[in-house]
Amino acid sequence: MIPVRVVAGKNIRDVTGDEDMDIFIDDNMPRDWFFISTPVSETESISFDWTMKGHRIILQRMIKSGEPAPESKPTMEWDTLYIRDSKYISKEHIQWYDLDKQDWVNGNLYETVKEWLLDDNTANELLKYSLVVRDHKSELENYSREMQEFEKLLNKLIRALGY
Repeated sequence: MIPVRVVAGKNIRDVTGDEDMDIFIDDNMPRDWFFISTPVSETESISFDWTMKGHRIILQRMIKSGEPAPESKPTMEWDTLYIRDSKYISKEHIQWYDLDKQDWVNGNLYETVKEWLLDDNTANELLKYSLVVRDHKSELENYSREMQEFEKLLNKLIRALGY
């Protein structure tokens, strides 16, 4: 299983080539939206959100695992793409329940711990790279330059937040 927001047991990767970087990108959403997550610890991730929830960078923490689904229809459903070392690994279908500052996602409960503003220029760059992945997931080897630039940008943004 690949949770959307946090992947337990994975840490942020250094894009110098010593380790791989794990990136999770929501697919099957409007073309002018993106949601990109990168784990920074076993229970936390930094996510770049340009969706109906806002235009922001968020630190999310998994607070419970194995939670039953709320007894209502999901707020939204989509697929999340798992990218590692610039390669498409897999996808997972996601059921998301919006609980304001908490989110229920496929059996895990997450809370938003901190938020930062996401500026338009950075958002445009992130949208560009997320569309490369969404449009070309099965042939990312042909987009190695773009993927390296994407990983460097994510790494720079995450490090600027102190992670």
